[in-house]
Amino acid sequence: MFNTCSRNEIHAEDSASFSGDEAGETKRRLVRKELACSYQRYRALAARRLRDEVAADDVVQAFALKAMECFEQLRDARAVHGWLRRLFETTLIDLETRCQREVASGEPNATGL
Repeated sequence: MFNTCSRNEIHAEDSASFSGDEAGETKRRLVRKELACSYQRYRALAARRLRDEVAADDVVQAFALKAMECFEQLRDARAVHGWLRRLFETTLIDLETRCQREVASGEPNATGL
């Protein structure tokens, strides 16, 4: 799903703040590139926290989808790592909260947690 690249490639062409008509495309490209470069790291974080490989895959895919849907919210290319990390943590917390509610209410747990 994602390509891998070196950390030096991430901001080679997208290192400034966004402005102008091409800002949306630049943001989309930057977020996509960072997701590709960081996929394995985010998956490892999710797997470690959830202790479930399938749930980790679900979280990372939901996170990547959310990032691509919300890329317009990124204000500064230099903040892409922090922006994505906050989005990842929010996605992970949302899943954990939903699972806890399902367990408490006795509903079936679709994520296997």
